[in-house]
This record gives sequence, C-alpha cells and structure tokens, in this order.
Amino acid sequence: MHERARELLQMMRQKSLGCYLAAKKDGLYQLWEGVLTTADRADPAGSADRAFRMLRLTAGIDDSDAHDQAWRMAKSVLVDAIASGTAPAWDAYSWAKDAGVWHWDALVDAVARGLLRRRPDLALPLAITWSALALPYYDEVYNSLTRTGQFLRDLAAAASLETLPAIDRIIVASLERDAKPSQRAKLLRVFRDSLADRDYSSPTVDLAVDRWNAELVYDKDTFPDYFQLRSFEDVECAVAVERARREAQTSTHYGDFVNYKLGKRIGRIIAHEAWEEVEAFAARNPELVRDRPVKNALASAAIAAGRRDYAEGLFSGDTEVRQGWGGWADSNLLNHHRARHLLGDPDAHNRAREDFLRDLAVGGHGTSSALWSVDDIFPLLFENIDWPALWARLDEQIPDYRDYQKATEIPRDEGEQRDDLDLIVRLFLDAVKFGVSDPREQAGAGLLELAHSQSHEATALFSRTCEKLIEGDGQIALFGLRLLFEARSCDGVIQSFNDKLDRLAEHEDGCVAVLAEILSGIWGGAAQVPETELPPIYALQLPALDTATGRSLRDAISLGPVIDDAAAWTEGFESWIEMLVRYSGGPVANVRHRAAQLITAWGGAGIYGAKATKELEIRLTGLGLRLPFVRPHIGACIRALRVIVGEHWRAGTLSQVEFDLLLHQLDGGPLQPPRTGLSARPADQDWPTLPEERWSARAKDWLQSEDIQRQAASERVVGEWARFALLESHSLFNEDMLVARGLKIGPAGDLDGAISQLPKAFWACGGIVNTDANAPPAMVRNLRVSLVGERSEILMLDPVFANSVGWRCSNDDPFSFLDKYGHVMATTRFWRDGWQQEMAHNDARWAEGQRVELSEAGLAQLRTQHNLPELQIFRWRDLRAHHTKEQGSSSWRSGAPSAST
Repeated sequence: MHERARELLQMMRQKSLGCYLAAKKDGLYQLWEGVLTTADRADPAGSADRAFRMLRLTAGIDDSDAHDQAWRMAKSVLVDAIASGTAPAWDAYSWAKDAGVWHWDALVDAVARGLLRRRPDLALPLAITWSALALPYYDEVYNSLTRTGQFLRDLAAAASLETLPAIDRIIVASLERDAKPSQRAKLLRVFRDSLADRDYSSPTVDLAVDRWNAELVYDKDTFPDYFQLRSFEDVECAVAVERARREAQTSTHYGDFVNYKLGKRIGRIIAHEAWEEVEAFAARNPELVRDRPVKNALASAAIAAGRRDYAEGLFSGDTEVRQGWGGWADSNLLNHHRARHLLGDPDAHNRAREDFLRDLAVGGHGTSSALWSVDDIFPLLFENIDWPALWARLDEQIPDYRDYQKATEIPRDEGEQRDDLDLIVRLFLDAVKFGVSDPREQAGAGLLELAHSQSHEATALFSRTCEKLIEGDGQIALFGLRLLFEARSCDGVIQSFNDKLDRLAEHEDGCVAVLAEILSGIWGGAAQVPETELPPIYALQLPALDTATGRSLRDAISLGPVIDDAAAWTEGFESWIEMLVRYSGGPVANVRHRAAQLITAWGGAGIYGAKATKELEIRLTGLGLRLPFVRPHIGACIRALRVIVGEHWRAGTLSQVEFDLLLHQLDGGPLQPPRTGLSARPADQDWPTLPEERWSARAKDWLQSEDIQRQAASERVVGEWARFALLESHSLFNEDMLVARGLKIGPAGDLDGAISQLPKAFWACGGIVNTDANAPPAMVRNLRVSLVGERSEILMLDPVFANSVGWRCSNDDPFSFLDKYGHVMATTRFWRDGWQQEMAHNDARWAEGQRVELSEAGLAQLRTQHNLPELQIFRWRDLRAHHTKEQGSSSWRSGAPSAST
C-alpha cells in the first residue's frame, strides 16, 4: 500500500503541468534585478533606459500576486535609476513617490544611495538628509535584496577622510536617537564595521555600540557581536560559547560549528595573522576547520603564504555530496567550484560550466535556484561576461510580460535643466508639505544641521530649501522663516535672503510679516510691516452665523466640511474669536465671515474639505506615513485666523502684546524658543516590561504588573516626563510617567492632566512671561508655547526659584540656568528613542521625554543651601488590545497603591 502511494505521488508530479514544482516567479524577478545591477555597473551609459524598464515592471508586479517580490527588489531598482543621471533621477523620484510601491524611508534611502554613487562629494549633506528623513522609519522589507544599512556601508566607503569625523558624529547621534529601537544596534554595528574597512576607528561609535549592545535584544536569535575578537584565543572562547548556545537551541541550525557572523570574524583574524599562528590554530581546532567560512579563509591565507599544498589538502578531504547551486537549495557544488577557482585550477571555468549545463539539462538538484544567484554563479562559468548583452536578451521579453503591460509608461522630461542639490531640496520640501507633524519636525532638524555643518554644499542646500519654503502659503512660509531665524548667524545665509524680506514684510499672514521685519533688522535691512486699513468686510452689518451646526454638513469621520459652509470653518475657535473681539472691537460675525471669505478664496471645501482629508490619507498610506496629521480644514482655519490677526494689528486695533497673545492661542508667535538638541534616551530610563503572554493581550498582565511601580529618577532630577509606546501583535501598550520634586499634584487621569496642574510659565513676545515673582518657588514649571501643536509639554526649572539661589537664565538656551561664573547649574534635557510608527503589521516601539536635571555643581550648591524635597513619581498605563478587543488603564503614584479601570 505504501509503495503504491509513492507511485501515485510520483505520477502526480510528472503529469501535473508543473503545479507541484517549486515556484520560479520570485527567482525570475531576482534574475532580472541581478542582471540589471551588474549591467548598469558595466555600461553606465545605458543604465537609465534599463532602470526605467525595470521600474515600470516593478510597478506592474506590485499589482499582482507577487507584490511582495516587487517590494523586495523595488529599492535596488530605484537606486540604479537615481544613479543613472540627474534628469533620470528627477523623473524616477517624481514617478516613484506616487506609485505606491516605495514607502517614504525607501524613497529617501534610494535617492541618497543613488546620488552618493554619482556624487561622493555630497557625502556630508547626504548623511544629514538620510539621518533626518529616512532613518526614523528605516527598515528593510522581509527578504529584501538590499542589505540592512547599505547606505551606511556606501557612505563609509565613499566619504573623504576629511569629512569622516563630522559624518561619524552625525550618524552616531542620529542612530542613538532616531533609529527604530529594533534596528539601532544592528545599524551601529554596520556603520562601525564599514568604518573599520577603511581602517578608521571611532571611539564615538565604539561607545555607542557598547551601550546599545547591552540593551535588551528584541530577537532571541540575534547573534552576538564578535567585533572585539582580536586573537585566536578570543576565537576559541567564542566558539565554545557558540557551541553551548547551539546545544541550548537545538531547533536552530547555524552551520557545523559557527554562525556566519562568527565565521566572517574568524576569517578577518586569519587574514591578518602570521601563517605560523594560523597553521597552529587550525591544528588545534580540526573540527572547526571543516566549517566552510573558516576553511575558505584558511585556504586563502595558505595560498598567500605560498602553501598551495595546504590549501589543496583542505578541500581534498571534502566528503559532502556535491550538488546544489545556492539560493534556497544546497550550495555544495557551488562551493566546490569556488574552491577550484580559489586554487587557480586552469580548467576551473570549463569544469564549472560543464557541471552547471549538465544539471540544467537534467533538472539537477538546486539548479532552478540559480535564478537567485546569477551574479555568484556566472563568474564561475565564464571568464568574461557581457552583462549588458545578457540584459538585452531579457529586455526583449519584458515588454510582452503581462505585469509590464499593467503599468503605464513612466514620464520622462529630458529637456528640463535639473540639479542634484535641488533633488535633495525636494525631499525636504515634501517632508514639510506632507501635513504630518513628525516628518516636518525631522525636516526642520535636518535643515538646521545642514546650516550649521560648515559645508558649502550643505549651506547651499539649506538656503535653496528655505528659498522654496518662503514662497509657500502662510504656514509653509512661516516654517521657512523660523528656520532662517535660527540659522541667522550661519555663514552664507544672510547673502541669500536679505533682499527677499521686504516682500515678506507685506505678507498677508501677520506672523510671517512680523518675523520678516525682525530678521531684516537683525541683518541690517529696512523691511517694515506697512500700516493698512481693515478690509471693508469688517464694516458691514453681517448676520450672525450658527454657533452649533450639529456637523450636518461635515463628513462623519474626518469632520471636514463637504460644502462651503461659512459657519463650519471656524467651529471650535469661538473662544479665540471672542478674545480677538474683546481686544479689537467689532462683531464676532464679521470675523467668522472674513475667515470663510479667505478660505473660499484659497480653494474652499474643494481644497480643504472632507475630500481633501481622504485624499491626504490615501497619499500618506501609500508612503507608509499614516501618522497623526493636521486635518486640512483645521490648518486652513488657523492660517485664516493668523491673517485676521495681522489685519487688525496693521490697522492699529491690536497692541503688540495682544498680537502675541492671540498667536500664542493658535500655533505660536513669530519668535519661538530655539530648537533644542535632542539626545538619546537616558541610560537610567528603562523600557517597561511587556507581559510574557501577549497573543491574548491580557490586560491584567500589563495593567497590574509590579513593573509599573519601579523607581526611575536620580537625585539630580528636578522634574521629568516620559511616554513609552509598544506596538506588538497589533496591540498598543502605553506607559506615561511624570516625576516632580516638591510639588503637590492631585489625582490625574493621565499625563496631560498632571502636567496641567504644574505651575505655568508662558512664551510670548520672544521670551518667558507671566511667571509670578511673588508666588513661592516651585522648582519646576510647565512652559506653554502655544495651544495648538506639541509645544505645550515643556518642563523647565522655575525661573523664580533659580533667581532665589543666584542663578540666571542662559542667553543662548532659555532652558539652561547658569551661576554667576557662567557654569551650567540646571538644564532641560529633551530626549527621544525612535519615532512614532504606523499602526501596521510590524511590531514597533518608540519613546520620548524631557528631564529637568541639575549639574553636579548645581546639586552640590542646593545640598548646602536647601533640603531637597522628595521626588513624587506617577505612572499611567493603558492598553488597546487587538485580539481580545480589551481596553483598560491603570495608574500608580509613589506612596500610594496602584489603581486600574
């Protein structure tokens, strides 16, 4: 019976038209990508046409059952298109951004790698661009043809030695702060190893690697870091640990004796040691020598030492069955022919070609997997390979392929003059204009890094970007002007912009106009905001608008207006309008009608309504940026209200203080606090521990864990808050924390509620105001910069308290306090551990926080003058479970039992 069953199974495989054979589709696409990249390197002149052919095919494959393979090869293809020339790079990026195949990080990564290949002189600005825009979301898709951190490898190889110290500093700081926590340690090791290939060592990189290697590993199968192995004694100890590790994980197989990472490190050590030491090491470890990476390294060292007989002996004892050409199959035959090439056998190419053609003819084991390994196999078969000719044969087939025909021709504009720097400018402009707060913040930080980098190309990049920004609408122009204000002392900036401020001082947005006048004065110009009369609409008798429309004319999900309803635009801003009217006089109705008039002139519901919100969500989803964003109708209303404030101020119905206070109630006045440098998460600030059983997302395990009661502050901390978010198995675990010294904080349901109870300070008119000097010192205050946006959570040392102990606020940093000798006594540290990610399929985590802390000198002074008040610690947890639909929250405060709901 069993024999008959085997016969039937064999017949099914022989007579089923191949449906039982391994799928070749993925391998075919990898063949195309492999031949494309090698052909482009061999014949750069034809690379643009080849790359655009593959771009179109990639888009078609994405719209098929092989869409995952499209994503695996998409970045590699786009890199070749970007590298093929300036004009093709522009066309490729313009098309790819809307194609839906490339996420934002992949687009930036591809542009940076492609430009770096052509323009190594741009290594420094590209390092800043990649770190600011790509790194916060960077990851490689499963089974990607691009190695993780390939840009870092390319950067370390291409950058000049003069720029490496600056690049080293930028990359390490960004990786420690902005990288996904799950990718950080690996990317740091990639960068360190790539620098080592240049014989460049960096204590900064080494310290960062040591810190993050010590962090909790997210993947239990992650290999150790073997970079510190220097001698054969180190190797033998590491091998012993690896063998014990393998015995403990019997279901995981890494090779005979070593994993590939350890094997690679052993190979490096063998290559640098004297042959006598190498031979002695091999004699002590005969079983280890059987492992392929060690054997190959020994053979290379033996040949270099003139010991060909030794190398031949290593391979003559092979007992493994010689079959398989790599890919997903065995690679024993492939390794056999690699060894023959290494030994320099005169007939190596002929013998390899005979074996390969034989297996190809009879369907030998693993032959089909050659599609995955063409760039490995073909050099063993042929001494000279005409890769462009091979591509030409493939190119003849592609236009007839169904997936290719699905996609439309990619538009190309060969006639327009293009510039590589302007393509980088476009990346920053897109990040600013997406409407998503995080990419905009990342772009701003990156642009300021460019301005301060003391590189001619980087400064030009900053200036060109700001030139484009200040030509935008009110919000975009204001963003650009604020960047210029922060970079006002940088070399090369003033010459580019001083002549443009006269026009900006007449801008309809009052905030833009005032900031242009301020900048002009700093740079020696004479731009002034002109006095004007109020528009006639304020003098009309207009009907009052309904203050409660019931949202009948709004989309139920986005809440955006579906038609141009004058009352809808300013709903939710009634208290602000009443504040304006109290200061300036006039009816509320006229202000609301004026806002509606402005928004209608800008495009109304067609540009800012419910449809615009849905279209924006679609675009952001295609880019992998489905993150919190400002809804278009809200952004339009704030823009209109800033125009209205400017109109009243120009007409003299508002004082300067009233002007600033009204803008504070929106998204802030013209002068904002300087952008504070973000650092990595403090080493003493630990991530919360997730429950072991997460598939059921049991709320009790998370919400009632004793881990919520952990202590988290040192004696130097005056105040601190932190937010931790962990997304696992589609369930979102949140933990927030607040630490305050010497304050009485009542019951609060969350972190925002607790911060709202802190004593306040306000940022207006370019400085800190409204701190009550008569109130008892509180040690820490909550500084409010604006009521719209994320600038309302700033903690700082209480200026009243600082003054009482003889400290003053720093002129350069409003959040730092100095003693009479200019020594820093206290400061606010802003930190981040990754950025918020999409609620998508992958697990993710991110955190941010602020810490008001004393310096050692500040702590010593307070110890002698005061008894430091006790720290009070608050934690809040909540859970939104995916599988069980559970939701819940809990809280704990030091000195009180935990509570949950």
